This record gives sequence, C-alpha cells and structure tokens, in this order.
Amino acid sequence: MPETQDQTVSEAQVEQAIRLAVERYFDDCRARIPAFIDRHFHYPGAISTNRMALGWDMLRAPINLLWAPVYALACVLKWLVLQRISTGAFIGNNRGRNACRHGGTGRVCGCVRHDL
Repeated sequence: MPETQDQTVSEAQVEQAIRLAVERYFDDCRARIPAFIDRHFHYPGAISTNRMALGWDMLRAPINLLWAPVYALACVLKWLVLQRISTGAFIGNNRGRNACRHGGTGRVCGCVRHDL
C-alpha cells in the first residue's frame, strides 16, 4: 500500500495513542476491582474461596506443627554431618585419595566428590 500525505503518522501521535490505550486498559481494570472484591472477599464469596481450607488443611495444620521440631532437628543433624565430612573427620581424611580409579566409576566418584 503506497504511503500518502494523509496516512503519515508522527511519533508523537503513536505515543499518544499508546498512552491512551494504556490508560483505558488500567481504568477498565480499576473498574473491575470492586466486583472482584465482592465476589471473592465478601459473603458468600469468601466461603467458596476458602472451602478447601476448611477441609483437609484444618487437619494438616496441627500435624505440621508436630513435625516442625523433627524437621528442625533433621536439618541441624544434616548440617553437622556435612560439616564433619567437609573437615575430613569421618573415616579418616580421604579427600586426596582416588578410591575409584577403574572403568567408568571415575565420573561417578567425581560427582560424589563434587557434592561433598
């Protein structure tokens, strides 16, 4: 399509059109907020939104509280074990020795050594 004098659009006009489109979009979004709040956070919407939480989650919460100390203890033990391994305190100090010299196990040992 050949360009004529009437079809030429300046950069300022393009920026103004984009700015107006963005303003209209966000004005539309802001206009939908009250209906969204009524639908999801007022009665009866809040009950339907939280229906799942009133079921199994109410039973899981006390169980999670009971498991929290066990999990914390496991994390502390893991940290202590990793500290002892990194200092070479377990099974002598084998960091310098290559126990896996044969076949394709060298790659596996390299990965294990890297993780430790």
